[in-house]
Amino acid sequence: MRLFVSAQIMPQVAGGLLSVNPSPPQQAAIIAAVLAITIALATTIVIARRHRRRKMHRTYTKTECIDTLMQPPSDKPTDTAPPTNKKVTQSQQGDDMLMQRILDIMENTTQYCQPDFGVAQLTALVGSNINYVPRVIKAKLAMSVPQFINQYRIREAQRRMSDHEHYGNYTLQAIAQSVGFKSQNNFIAAFKRITGITPSLYLKRSRTTHPDQTTKNNSSDN
Repeated sequence: MRLFVSAQIMPQVAGGLLSVNPSPPQQAAIIAAVLAITIALATTIVIARRHRRRKMHRTYTKTECIDTLMQPPSDKPTDTAPPTNKKVTQSQQGDDMLMQRILDIMENTTQYCQPDFGVAQLTALVGSNINYVPRVIKAKLAMSVPQFINQYRIREAQRRMSDHEHYGNYTLQAIAQSVGFKSQNNFIAAFKRITGITPSLYLKRSRTTHPDQTTKNNSSDN
């Protein structure tokens, strides 16, 4: 306010000085001095107003932040559930679908009884990738592809050893070869690892459990 009044008085002061009838050079110097002082006062007024506005803005912002912090917490529950990973879900669905195709092949065909049946043949039957199939079997069943195939071969061997009508005359080596084992020793080792007993003991128990079939086979041989 004082600066504004001073700016208004300066022209009057300049007029008073000029009324003394100074010489022309003195008049020019007085006018220049008055103009310089007026410009300086006007600049000072503008700067002061800007400073005042900035100070008021900071005060308002600070007050607004304090009001926000003083507000009571909202009772509305916050959604903290992590976003669904669509890629992971799609990958799991793909693994489940592939595993189902693998089981369909193993349950509904006897392709695994072929001596050369392995990961390549299984991959071709399910229409997948040769690296993808072992990974899915390992993730779902915690076993390798050969272990997985041997599970089905031993199960089929058990079925055939119990079927005395059709396989009663088969030796253990013949049974092993019929379900895909190239070596009788590998067949015996896999059979014992999976069932807990040797194939010869299983066959003996099977004949004891089904004596009628054994007698029928012996009669037909005579």
